[in-house]
Amino acid sequence: MIFRGKTKEGEWPEGCLIVSSDNRCAIVQRPTVFAGSWRKMVMISVDEVIPETVAISTGLFDKTKWENLMESEREIWTKAGNMPSEWKGREIFGSIPIDGKMSKGGDVVKCSISETQHFKGNVLFEKGHFYIQSFWYRFNPIGRWDLQKAPLSGKSNTKIDIRETVDKVIGNQWDNADLLKESMKKSKIDNSKS
Repeated sequence: MIFRGKTKEGEWPEGCLIVSSDNRCAIVQRPTVFAGSWRKMVMISVDEVIPETVAISTGLFDKTKWENLMESEREIWTKAGNMPSEWKGREIFGSIPIDGKMSKGGDVVKCSISETQHFKGNVLFEKGHFYIQSFWYRFNPIGRWDLQKAPLSGKSNTKIDIRETVDKVIGNQWDNADLLKESMKKSKIDNSKS
């Protein structure tokens, strides 16, 4: 299992999660191997992270293509020893419960219901399953998406199985909380017209 969390310095290390008895969290990063001419050296880094930012990898990737990455993302990928041909998409992370509360470190994703119907939601891991939680669409009783008359209060929500099509990771809940709020406002305006 791969976890990530945000440090106070703003970095997002990935690796194994350690949670202390007082609910402090740290990420033990994947070892880095430095090979010399006659010996190898392994460096292991442990970073304390903000507990509310911890997330777990779903093991799934979005559909972002190599050519659509920012230059900084390509550089990080290749500096880690990866080849462009190995790119699968952005890894998708979900929020997890820490000390009885859901963290805010999971990704915000854009998904497609059809070619013309899309929604945004946050990824979370709850009760043994990954979900995409959307606050502005609901599944109507006959099993179709009802996008025009969706309940719009922040308390009404629908959980969608993560195996639905994820087009793109567009941010994370901690750094980009505004992504969901903007979509909720737009949905309220659009639905008030109907």
